[in-house]
Amino acid sequence: MKLNVNRIGPNGHTIELNEKDEWLIKLFNDIFQDSRYDKSSISGSLNLNKYDANISFLGNIKFKHFPLCARCGSEQTKLEDMQVSVNLAPLYTSKKDKEKQSDEEEEIELTKEDLDFSFYDDDEINIGSILNDEIILRIPYNYYCKDQNNCKLLGPTDPNITINDNTDPRWQGLKNLKNLKH
Repeated sequence: MKLNVNRIGPNGHTIELNEKDEWLIKLFNDIFQDSRYDKSSISGSLNLNKYDANISFLGNIKFKHFPLCARCGSEQTKLEDMQVSVNLAPLYTSKKDKEKQSDEEEEIELTKEDLDFSFYDDDEINIGSILNDEIILRIPYNYYCKDQNNCKLLGPTDPNITINDNTDPRWQGLKNLKNLKH
């Protein structure tokens, strides 16, 4: 979903998020390619406020998904409630600046302050792209069973698991040193 910055009035612009938004469902399908999520649980709102040419993008998004435990592979139920906060600035300050930049292929060194901002181009903000990045960056890489004692992880005591010690024989000398008692 793209939004023209000129649609952001003096009182800001609010976007309500729910499962009826086709662009949002497509976004979630792209994010959760191999895992499940509950379409009906998607909700949230985004508030955009304009300060001169800069845009403040604040809001939250909630959804339920079903990731697998990284240890045992059992399905977990997780309700995510993510806060979104992004500051946007125009990529170019004028059409003349844009033409100048496209003619020159100069490297720009970024400072730490530059990394707090994202940029928009041609008076359009790609809401879907921003939400995609925010969701992917906030979802944990691994999920685990809440009760680790009931996690179905196969441990080394399982008779079906064998541990082969294929240690490189060149390390044997160090192993012998480790076992020497002083």
